[in-house]
Amino acid sequence: MIETEYYTKQQDKLVKKFKKTLKRYEPRLSAQYGEEFAKTINVDAMAYFPRIPDYETALYRPIILLNAQLIAIVGQIQGGNEG
Repeated sequence: MIETEYYTKQQDKLVKKFKKTLKRYEPRLSAQYGEEFAKTINVDAMAYFPRIPDYETALYRPIILLNAQLIAIVGQIQGGNEG
């Protein structure tokens, strides 16, 4: 049986993991874009990240989570994402 609403049920855990990812990437973002811009990206990416589509398959979860993190970060670097 496929678990539905996985991302909704796991949101707190996923957001916590994403915060760790942002912290890990902050030095790289700061070096490339400046410290203030990197902090802005982190805040904006956190606001965007929870909008993950809920696909009804466990097979794609790792890929979807990684892509959601990257979309949240890169989308904000490129000037924001209206999502």
